[in-house]
Amino acid sequence: MDHHTASNSFADFYQEEIKQRGKCPADWVWLVPPAGGSMTSVFHQEMLHFIIKPQYRPVVDMWEELGISVPSPVTVETSSTSDVVQFEKEKCIYDKIIVCYGSETGTSLKYANIVGGSFGDNCVGPLQMNEVPSLIKLYSGSNESYLLIVVTSTFGKG
Repeated sequence: MDHHTASNSFADFYQEEIKQRGKCPADWVWLVPPAGGSMTSVFHQEMLHFIIKPQYRPVVDMWEELGISVPSPVTVETSSTSDVVQFEKEKCIYDKIIVCYGSETGTSLKYANIVGGSFGDNCVGPLQMNEVPSLIKLYSGSNESYLLIVVTSTFGKG
C-alpha cells in the first residue's frame, strides 16, 4: 500500500471515529509521510494526540512498583594474568547473592550453576525466573542486602 492510499484509509477511519465517538487520538508526526506529505489527505487535518484509558501499557519495573532501591552495578576486575575471578566473601557488600536463570534449552541453567557455584554459601539458587517475585517479597522485608544476578541466553543472531 502506498502512502497516499494509507493516508486516505486513515482519513476515512478518522472521520468514522469522530462520527461515532466524537474524538480520535492521532499523532500527526507519525501519520504524515516524510516525502510528499503535503500531497496526502492527512497533511492538513488537525489532530489531537491524547491517551485513552484503560489501555495496554508496558509493565512497570518490579523494583519501582515495590519501592526497592537499586544499588549501583557491581564491577568485577580481573588480573592481567588470569581471567578467573575469585569471590571473596569478606569483601562482598551483599548478604545474599541470588542467581536466577531463564532458559529453554538448558544453556542458561548450566551457566547459572557455574556463576552460583563461585559464590559458595552466600548464593541462593540457581532459581527459575518465575520465582523472582516471591524472592523479592521475601527479602524486601528484611534488613539484608542482596544482589540479583539473572542469566539468560539468546539464539540465532541474539
